[in-house]
Amino acid sequence: MDAYRAHASCRHALCNIHHLRELTFVAEEYDQAWAADLKHLLQEMKQAIDAARAHSLMRLAPARRHAFVARYRALLAAGHAANSPPERRPKQRGRVKQTPAQNLLDDLTIPFDNNQAERDLRMLKV
Repeated sequence: MDAYRAHASCRHALCNIHHLRELTFVAEEYDQAWAADLKHLLQEMKQAIDAARAHSLMRLAPARRHAFVARYRALLAAGHAANSPPERRPKQRGRVKQTPAQNLLDDLTIPFDNNQAERDLRMLKV
């Protein structure tokens, strides 16, 4: 992930397929229920969006969207409560190392996957 962050002139994010894998890891290896619940919520959100697109809708109904956002924020709050920020040791230089759970709690406001970007890159190879 550090290779992505080296380019400061553009916004970087991992796709949610990677997040699902990481959430599974955190849920199983760190026994954190919020991670399993967030994984299920992301999958539920994707299904709702896919269903809306299948009906030629441009967006979810506001009430449905607000319900998803409220659940999402509650799960992030639970994740933050379960994973306090890392502490800087005296005279420690550089960035403080975070756990995998803390890394997941950053910003997930990105497209669900990057399949389109990968398809676009494949065309460059052809």
